[in-house]
Amino acid sequence: MNQNNPYTPPSAPATSYIPTANVGMMGDQLPFAIDPADRKKLDTVIKDAGQFWIAIVLCLLCSAIGAIIIPFWYMARLIQWNGLAKKYPDLLVEGAPTGSIQAKFRSAQWKLIVGMVVGGCIFVLLFLYVVLVIALAGVSG
Repeated sequence: MNQNNPYTPPSAPATSYIPTANVGMMGDQLPFAIDPADRKKLDTVIKDAGQFWIAIVLCLLCSAIGAIIIPFWYMARLIQWNGLAKKYPDLLVEGAPTGSIQAKFRSAQWKLIVGMVVGGCIFVLLFLYVVLVIALAGVSG
């Protein structure tokens, strides 16, 4: 009888089953199916993007090895980000709630780009410094 009543509120749809493979390292769940290997990549890309400030500070203050590794590391993560974005377009949903895995994934892109650019600039400056030191050593020696 409620089916014919136009004033009856719609019933809520049954919740769908979310497989445990969609639960990531951070406890986030995705509302769509994802391969477990891709889920690990997704979690790693988000985790590394979240640590880009630490990587930049370490690159600037601690060692030249960081300046060599950081731009290539973030470039590899950005390539993984692009691959995941193409394979799972549901990760790029507009208006995803703050703190959701989709929002974290979308914000990871700019962090990876900034990490790659800053790391690349530091790498170039380090390279120029080494070339300058070698050139000055050759002139004075």
